[in-house]
Amino acid sequence: MLYPLEDMKPFSSLLILATLFFFGCGEKEQEATNPKIPAKSEARPVVAPEPEPTPEPEPTPEPEPTPEPEPTPEPEPTPEPEPTPEPEPTPEPEPTPEPEPQDSSFSQEEVEEALKVALEVGEALELGEDGLYYEKGQEDAFEGWVKQVSSDGKLSALERMENGKKNGRALVWHRNGQRSMQGVYRDNNYEGTWKGWHENGELVGERNYANGVLHGNFTQSWPNGQTMMEGNYVDGNQDGDWETYYENGQRQSAVRYEGGKILGASYWSSNGETVASRPDGSPSGPLR
Repeated sequence: MLYPLEDMKPFSSLLILATLFFFGCGEKEQEATNPKIPAKSEARPVVAPEPEPTPEPEPTPEPEPTPEPEPTPEPEPTPEPEPTPEPEPTPEPEPTPEPEPQDSSFSQEEVEEALKVALEVGEALELGEDGLYYEKGQEDAFEGWVKQVSSDGKLSALERMENGKKNGRALVWHRNGQRSMQGVYRDNNYEGTWKGWHENGELVGERNYANGVLHGNFTQSWPNGQTMMEGNYVDGNQDGDWETYYENGQRQSAVRYEGGKILGASYWSSNGETVASRPDGSPSGPLR
């Protein structure tokens, strides 16, 4: 059966491709079956490769210097123990203050009121064997105001008593009725400042006492008011500088005492002339 030429074109193409494929595969099989033997080449000596130069060893690094050990810090000095504080001294007990002396002054009204209730010593009061005053017929020591009357019936003293002793203010009169002394008693002893007056009413002076003993300033005046003497007592002894004066005001003596003993003295007459003194400090002649 004949096919038109145009219908044969695709078939021819397929036939050509199949033929080429067949011949190509046959050559490959032949080459695989009969491999070509290469021609012998001239033998060449085998040259051993030069050994690579041994690399110089790297220099051993110098060891790092061992660091010097840090100096051991010196131990801090042991602090000295603080001194034990001395115990505070036990304060000495303060001396018990002596009671302040009472005011010895009396107003005339106070005197009159006290005299109204005062008992008379010897008439209503008697001194017991224990040294205390008792109201007659009573067992308890007397407490209250007492008065003393002279033989001619004149009032001579007014005193306060407690526990059968003179304790408190006291007032003494001259026979003419002028006040003579006033002060304070403590357990029958003079205490504190006592004042005195002349019969004409001029101040005699002031004396100070402690437990019945002269202690402190001492002043005394003449009846005309001029100073007679002035000085100081310590435990009943003249102490320090003392001066005495005549009634006309002229200085009579200047004496320094210590514990009642004369350390030095100067004397004058009433007209101002110097009077010598003896080794014991007394004047060599009368002072007039």
